[in-house]
Amino acid sequence: MANWIIAASRDWLMPLVELMHKKLLQEKYIHADETTVQVMNEEGRKNTTDSYMWVYSTGQHCNYSIRIFEYQPGRSGKYPQEFLKGFNEYLHTDAYSGYNKIPGITRCLCWTHLRRNFVDALPKDVHSPEATIPSQGIAFCNKLFEIEKTLENLSMEQRKLEHLKQEKPV
Repeated sequence: MANWIIAASRDWLMPLVELMHKKLLQEKYIHADETTVQVMNEEGRKNTTDSYMWVYSTGQHCNYSIRIFEYQPGRSGKYPQEFLKGFNEYLHTDAYSGYNKIPGITRCLCWTHLRRNFVDALPKDVHSPEATIPSQGIAFCNKLFEIEKTLENLSMEQRKLEHLKQEKPV
């Protein structure tokens, strides 16, 4: 039965994934992120060695809803560089420097990742954390998220104009 799954994946699912990958690279915006995964009994590696699952996804307003997960043994920027070869539009990521290896893209950084850093910076022993500088950063991010919700149903061009008008002052 395992051989059937392997053969079906190779013969039927991989061509579909390859088509999805081709369509993904034709989009104007791609989101990417990576997270650690533990792989047991991987040849030549200890069970405690970090491996990575990379995810590449279209955005809410793209032509196709695509999400592709790709396993890699490391976190080097060579992995997204290879996966995104030929893509030269907007890449939405966290601030991980490995994405800088991808030529011809415009990096768009993630406010949610930035907000997480402000949350981590909140002092744990303060009675009024709302009066701290990290809480001000959190408030700015929350305001941007509120504005973004109001722009969901606009066209791409209208959203861009409203972003500049409403978010720039924040």
